[in-house]
Amino acid sequence: MNPRVPRSTLSPAFRRRAVRFCATGLLTAAVYLAVAWMFVEWAGLRPALAGAFAFLAAIPLNYLMHKLWSFESRRLHRQAMPRFLATIGTGLLINSAMIELLHTFGGLHYLIAQLLAMCCVIAWNFLAFDRWVFRI
Repeated sequence: MNPRVPRSTLSPAFRRRAVRFCATGLLTAAVYLAVAWMFVEWAGLRPALAGAFAFLAAIPLNYLMHKLWSFESRRLHRQAMPRFLATIGTGLLINSAMIELLHTFGGLHYLIAQLLAMCCVIAWNFLAFDRWVFRI
């Protein structure tokens, strides 16, 4: 694919990437929520810190599934991994800030705050993964 020609958001390939991204995201979200819940309920951590640890715990699964399945990327790991880490690092900042704002200052239950933060991070990740991280 010519990198100067944008991929159509209506193409079957784009839709396949989006569906696979969502499936990978659902699995990653289940891991994330389970780990966050364990850190809050069993370890007694504050929700924002538990969310950060849960986010980090889901990284290996997320990277491999997206690279190999969601985006079927041929980009070398040495090229894709730094971009992936930069993208998820930004996502981690978005995630933690939103949980802190929504839970600590907004009074929402920590799991609701986690779910809302995840929605924003999901949108950010898809756009960055599709357009930058795994694009050849």
